[in-house]
Amino acid sequence: MRICLLRHPGSIHMRRWIGYFAAQGHEVHVIYFEGDLGSGPEPEKEFPDLCGLANVSIHCVRDELALSEGKTRWGVLVERLRWKAGAMLLVACHAGLYLEDRLGKRSMRKLDARTGVANTRRMLGQLRGLKKTIRQINPDILHAHTAYWYGYMGALSGFHPFVVSGWGTDVLLKPNTSVSARNRVKHALEHADAVTAQTRHLCGHLKTEFRLEEQKVLRMPWGIDVGVFHRGYEAEARELRRSLAIEAESPVILSNRSMAPQYFIESIVDAAPQVISRCPNAVFVFLRGYGTEEYESEMRLRVEKSGAMGNTRFVPTAVGSREMATYLNMSLAVVSMHGADQFAMSVSEAMACGAIPVVGNIDVYREYLQDGENALFFDPESARELAEKLVSCITHPDLKERFYNLNKEIVHEHENWHTNAPQMVNLYRRFVPGGSQKEVMQ
Repeated sequence: MRICLLRHPGSIHMRRWIGYFAAQGHEVHVIYFEGDLGSGPEPEKEFPDLCGLANVSIHCVRDELALSEGKTRWGVLVERLRWKAGAMLLVACHAGLYLEDRLGKRSMRKLDARTGVANTRRMLGQLRGLKKTIRQINPDILHAHTAYWYGYMGALSGFHPFVVSGWGTDVLLKPNTSVSARNRVKHALEHADAVTAQTRHLCGHLKTEFRLEEQKVLRMPWGIDVGVFHRGYEAEARELRRSLAIEAESPVILSNRSMAPQYFIESIVDAAPQVISRCPNAVFVFLRGYGTEEYESEMRLRVEKSGAMGNTRFVPTAVGSREMATYLNMSLAVVSMHGADQFAMSVSEAMACGAIPVVGNIDVYREYLQDGENALFFDPESARELAEKLVSCITHPDLKERFYNLNKEIVHEHENWHTNAPQMVNLYRRFVPGGSQKEVMQ
């Protein structure tokens, strides 16, 4: 199959899908927009490793209207007329969705007209470039990852078959930020031939919140590579402790989500001195991940003011899969939280490696976890409650082994990448002419 993925390829999750499809012999094309995450227009320079893979092509979509500048006066006039016509169509589309929401008595924020006007020209220019690129690729299927922007643009392209995958925040939080944001997400989901999500919780949300048909929404967990994330790595963990100046007997608390406000990093930072006052040899390790240096500096200052810097380590460098598995094997517990989330793969990785999952008390984590049975739940906004849970991890060493025996089975049964990934190919074949009609996960 010729598969076209619509999403910035810098994400580790996208890289997994790209590598998987290419290894299966499929022709993989990835489209991203210039400027997304600061990326330039030359994929070969931005993603040399991906461009070097067999069966993989990376395409950057540029603003076609901006590129048209410098044309003749007649050409400029034509571009302006096209822009105005396209803008009127988008406004009409948004107005229809807005009225539908208002008539449905949904609580919405007011449309920010200035932002909408400012974005319309860029959107139309990118849309023209996207359509042009899709025509050149002529894929068997188009798959947008995340609904808000890439899903919306994919829907506007008019290409079918078209699949949208909700990642979490894009369908749980983003639609609540403005009328236009909700309309974009809704447009993407309604115009998709299939919508996938990783958890039952998110599938239910998509069906009820956006009134999608039952058969259109498919639960498809991605899972983790259990060949990488498992118990072991003893020598590597010892060396990692040495490099981080952590004593062999010190219990390690790991924050393996990115250094960003939506992951409640402040709560972990504020819990650290409370834990250390009762367990003086405990050490907290923070991974920057896709977070920013500025936010990390802010958290460092917060730690310094609390007096816990001697028991805290910040890791600013990127961490690969095997290195992450080493961090997890070194750790007693992993803290993961978000205001609205999928079942984070970072939690599944911790479960497979034997670290105690300490998670925010949101519904999605109850799909596999129960407080006190195989994880510890806490209020993400309460540093005091988090500190109590972490102290329990340290003072009850039996928890780690007991939780691991349950979590290992859950991961291998439900969150195994090697058994879950083929289900996405099966979904594609439902829409590709001549493809086999295989079952997909429900």
